[in-house]
Amino acid sequence: EAARRLLTEAGYTQANPYEVNLHVINLPQYAGSADLVEAIAGFWRTAGVKVNLLTIDETVRAQRSRAQEFQNDVVIVGTSADLFLGTRVYTSSLNTPASHYHDAQVNTLYQAASTTLDPGPQEGQLRLLGNRLFEINQSIPLFWLPAEAFVNPKIVGDYTFPGNISGTWTHLHTLTAAR
Repeated sequence: EAARRLLTEAGYTQANPYEVNLHVINLPQYAGSADLVEAIAGFWRTAGVKVNLLTIDETVRAQRSRAQEFQNDVVIVGTSADLFLGTRVYTSSLNTPASHYHDAQVNTLYQAASTTLDPGPQEGQLRLLGNRLFEINQSIPLFWLPAEAFVNPKIVGDYTFPGNISGTWTHLHTLTAAR
């Protein structure tokens, strides 16, 4: 009911619904991701949002994303990253090619927060960055699945795993064989 009221206050009604494209994707680290996307669509429809479910080949989606062709689209992604790293990967175009949504103000604030280790000024910059990310709904955390790696010590001697990326498939160059 509260969501319907907010949409109505924003000028959206049954005759003029808010419309969004929601991409149905399969995340390799979360087998239920397509079902989760459809559940989200159901929640939004109940609130009065017109949801268009899209299933697009991942290669085509990546090409269209790099070309900045998506205008009102939501894509569920999986990451074990904290919000600051997630911002670098998914919202800022400073450190990676801008294949996802990016915001010029986020770029400026992220860069300012990244250039100091002094806790006082950095805290202020991070607060400004967090406020901007909240304003633009950069991230809507649904759940957190911590990355875990299990190895057979008879085969793997050591594996330095950062634990903050998207899954256990990263940093394989740090694997060493057991002796």
